[in-house]
Amino acid sequence: MDWHMTFYKEASSGKKDQSGHTIGWTGFTWDKHLFPNAAAFLDWCKSRNVKNTLNLHPASGIQPWEDTYQEMAKAMGIDPNTSRYVPFDPTDVKFTTNWFKIVLGERLREGIDFWWLDWQQGEDIIKIPGVNPTIWLNHVFFTNPMQFGTSPNYTRPFILHRWGGLGNHRYQAGF
Repeated sequence: MDWHMTFYKEASSGKKDQSGHTIGWTGFTWDKHLFPNAAAFLDWCKSRNVKNTLNLHPASGIQPWEDTYQEMAKAMGIDPNTSRYVPFDPTDVKFTTNWFKIVLGERLREGIDFWWLDWQQGEDIIKIPGVNPTIWLNHVFFTNPMQFGTSPNYTRPFILHRWGGLGNHRYQAGF
């Protein structure tokens, strides 16, 4: 299910975002037409003991229409007034720290319990030769301290993601 802004009309005409991907493939901002009050919906789910997850295709980075763009751009040293997107780079500690804290952290604070990653954007996103982006993303998500919750409610992290190769079994529930 699409939970974020997807720009179907523009995407169907072949429009690309600043990263060169189909517009709306990546998203981190609730689609208000589908979820006018996302926090209330997540609270309703939790009141019925339903765990909340969101599906992520992160390759397009943080585009200017995202609700956390201003803060993320500033944190990455990009002037938000330029409306230049924040490129996705999971091997950059500064990027991943800010991405988890600002962008994904906002969704966690609203009530998301775990992430459903669906990396299928190719191997060339990783700047380190020989590193598979699927296993790297699994490692980065699974070892992210924000996934553990806050004291005294620490929980073991959980992610749903594609299998990234040998050794990857330690991180995710795969598909």
